[in-house]
Amino acid sequence: MSQSVAEIGPITVTDVSGQKSYRVEKMPSDATVDEIVARLLAPMQQPTMDPEGRPLAYAVRSEREDRYLGANERLGDALQPDDTLRLMPTVDAGRG
Repeated sequence: MSQSVAEIGPITVTDVSGQKSYRVEKMPSDATVDEIVARLLAPMQQPTMDPEGRPLAYAVRSEREDRYLGANERLGDALQPDDTLRLMPTVDAGRG
């Protein structure tokens, strides 16, 4: 007998400008924020590299809570149905 995975959704995810949005009907509630970001970059057509060819990292901001979500936070702990999240590329000014 297989165990069913709890799901959360729907969730709307926008890019940093708010011009692109993507609606996710269901996500596994035990997935981490980082795992979901990795799954959303391609369908949202977000870059994975900066102009110099270095990998981009993304932060996720919860519009409802007005806070950044931790990379290892579980979706079931951090989200509620109909939440809106904003993907924001992170900038590391010290990279050289």
